[in-house]
Amino acid sequence: MKVDLEISHSDSEFVEVGLWYGSALDLDPKFLQGLYDYQHILQNNVKFTPHIITLQCPLCVFEVKEKECLSDGLYCLVPPKDEISKNFNVTDEGLLWENLYGRCLHEAIKDS
Repeated sequence: MKVDLEISHSDSEFVEVGLWYGSALDLDPKFLQGLYDYQHILQNNVKFTPHIITLQCPLCVFEVKEKECLSDGLYCLVPPKDEISKNFNVTDEGLLWENLYGRCLHEAIKDS
Protein backbone atom coordinates (compact mmCIF):
# COMPACT_ATOMS: atom_id res chain seq x y z
CA MET A 1 0.00 0.00 0.00
CA LYS A 2 1.28 3.44 -0.88
CA VAL A 3 0.51 6.32 1.44
CA ASP A 4 0.90 9.99 0.53
CA LEU A 5 0.73 12.52 3.32
CA GLU A 6 0.23 16.20 2.69
CA ILE A 7 0.25 18.65 5.57
CA SER A 8 -0.79 22.23 5.07
CA HIS A 9 -2.00 24.98 7.34
CA SER A 10 -5.70 25.60 7.39
CA ASP A 11 -8.08 27.67 9.46
CA SER A 12 -10.56 24.82 9.35
CA GLU A 13 -11.77 23.23 12.57
CA PHE A 14 -11.26 19.71 11.24
CA VAL A 15 -8.71 17.64 9.37
CA GLU A 16 -9.64 16.20 5.97
CA VAL A 17 -8.48 12.65 5.27
CA GLY A 18 -8.98 10.99 1.90
CA LEU A 19 -8.36 7.33 1.14
CA TRP A 20 -7.85 6.46 -2.53
CA TYR A 21 -8.06 2.79 -3.49
CA GLY A 22 -8.76 0.64 -6.53
CA SER A 23 -10.37 -2.33 -4.85
CA ALA A 24 -11.51 -3.20 -1.36
CA LEU A 25 -9.20 -6.20 -1.70
CA ASP A 26 -6.23 -3.78 -1.69
CA LEU A 27 -7.10 -2.65 1.84
CA ASP A 28 -5.70 -4.61 4.78
CA PRO A 29 -8.40 -5.39 7.40
CA LYS A 30 -6.12 -4.17 10.22
CA PHE A 31 -5.62 -0.87 8.39
CA LEU A 32 -9.39 -0.46 7.98
CA GLN A 33 -9.98 -1.27 11.65
CA GLY A 34 -7.39 1.36 12.61
CA LEU A 35 -9.14 3.97 10.43
CA TYR A 36 -12.46 3.06 12.01
CA ASP A 37 -11.05 3.32 15.53
CA TYR A 38 -9.38 6.70 14.93
CA GLN A 39 -12.45 8.09 13.19
CA HIS A 40 -14.55 7.30 16.26
CA ILE A 41 -11.97 8.67 18.68
CA LEU A 42 -11.59 11.94 16.78
CA GLN A 43 -15.30 12.12 15.79
CA ASN A 44 -16.17 15.50 14.28
CA ASN A 45 -12.55 16.68 14.16
CA VAL A 46 -11.83 14.57 11.06
CA LYS A 47 -13.65 14.55 7.75
CA PHE A 48 -12.95 11.15 6.17
CA THR A 49 -13.75 10.52 2.49
CA PRO A 50 -13.09 7.27 0.60
CA HIS A 51 -12.30 7.60 -3.11
CA ILE A 52 -12.46 4.73 -5.60
CA ILE A 53 -9.89 4.82 -8.37
CA THR A 54 -11.42 3.84 -11.70
CA LEU A 55 -10.36 4.07 -15.31
CA GLN A 56 -12.36 5.19 -18.31
CA CYS A 57 -12.25 2.96 -21.36
CA PRO A 58 -15.04 3.98 -23.77
CA LEU A 59 -13.06 2.61 -26.74
CA CYS A 60 -12.41 -0.82 -25.21
CA VAL A 61 -13.87 -3.83 -26.96
CA PHE A 62 -17.31 -4.96 -25.82
CA GLU A 63 -16.00 -8.08 -24.05
CA VAL A 64 -13.67 -6.02 -21.85
CA LYS A 65 -16.33 -3.43 -21.01
CA GLU A 66 -18.81 -6.18 -20.19
CA LYS A 67 -16.38 -8.00 -17.87
CA GLU A 68 -14.52 -5.13 -16.17
CA CYS A 69 -16.58 -1.95 -16.55
CA LEU A 70 -19.85 -0.21 -15.78
CA SER A 71 -21.75 2.35 -17.86
CA ASP A 72 -20.30 1.30 -21.21
CA GLY A 73 -16.68 1.82 -20.18
CA LEU A 74 -17.13 4.97 -18.11
CA TYR A 75 -16.06 3.22 -14.89
CA CYS A 76 -13.57 0.36 -15.15
CA LEU A 77 -11.95 -1.47 -12.28
CA VAL A 78 -8.33 -0.94 -11.38
CA PRO A 79 -7.48 -4.57 -10.64
CA PRO A 80 -6.12 -5.49 -7.20
CA LYS A 81 -2.34 -5.16 -7.04
CA ASP A 82 -1.82 -8.69 -5.77
CA GLU A 83 -3.19 -12.00 -6.88
CA ILE A 84 -5.52 -11.87 -3.86
CA SER A 85 -8.62 -11.62 -6.05
CA LYS A 86 -7.99 -15.18 -7.25
CA ASN A 87 -8.82 -16.36 -3.72
CA PHE A 88 -12.33 -14.95 -4.03
CA ASN A 89 -15.11 -15.98 -6.37
CA VAL A 90 -15.85 -12.48 -7.63
CA THR A 91 -15.70 -10.83 -11.03
CA ASP A 92 -14.05 -7.50 -11.78
CA GLU A 93 -17.51 -6.02 -12.33
CA GLY A 94 -18.61 -7.48 -8.98
CA LEU A 95 -15.65 -5.85 -7.25
CA LEU A 96 -16.51 -2.52 -8.84
CA TRP A 97 -20.13 -2.81 -7.68
CA GLU A 98 -18.91 -3.65 -4.17
CA ASN A 99 -16.64 -0.59 -4.18
CA LEU A 100 -19.49 1.65 -5.33
CA TYR A 101 -21.79 0.15 -2.71
CA GLY A 102 -19.22 0.95 -0.01
CA ARG A 103 -18.92 4.52 -1.26
CA CYS A 104 -22.70 4.98 -1.28
CA LEU A 105 -22.97 3.46 2.18
CA HIS A 106 -20.34 5.92 3.43
CA GLU A 107 -22.34 8.83 1.99
CA ALA A 108 -25.60 7.59 3.54
CA ILE A 109 -24.06 7.10 6.99
CA LYS A 110 -22.18 10.40 6.82
CA ASP A 111 -25.39 12.33 6.15
CA SER A 112 -27.42 10.65 8.92
